[in-house]
Amino acid sequence: MTTNRGGLGAEPGKERNGVKTTTVILPDRVPITCPGKAGILRLAATKIVFGKYKDDQGKEHSGWTAALSMMLGEDRQTYKAFKVHGGKSVQFGRFNVNVHRIESSPFGMLVKAEVASAE
Repeated sequence: MTTNRGGLGAEPGKERNGVKTTTVILPDRVPITCPGKAGILRLAATKIVFGKYKDDQGKEHSGWTAALSMMLGEDRQTYKAFKVHGGKSVQFGRFNVNVHRIESSPFGMLVKAEVASAE
C-alpha cells in the first residue's frame, strides 16, 4: 500500500471470490502504487475539469471528468490514459477500476475509486 499526504492513496480492501479490492483516493497529479494479485498497478488522476461528457450509453451530462493514467509495474509500454467520470468503470489488464466520484477537498481535486484485481 502506498499512502500520500493526509491519508490519501490506497487502502487495503476486501477479497471476495478470488477478487481483491482496494479503495483509492487520487489527488490531482499525485501518482500512487496499488499492489494486487494481478501485479502492481500505478495510477494517477490528471486533467480534472468540469464540463460536458457522454456516458457509456451516449447520454450527455455535465460534471467532473479526469484523465486516469495507468501503468503495469515499471513497464512504460503498458501506459494508457482513460477519460473517466463518476460511475465509470475501466478495465486495464487484469485490473478493473470503478470511479465512484470526482470531488473537491482541502487538498484540491480528488478522484475516489475502487480497484479490483483477480488472480
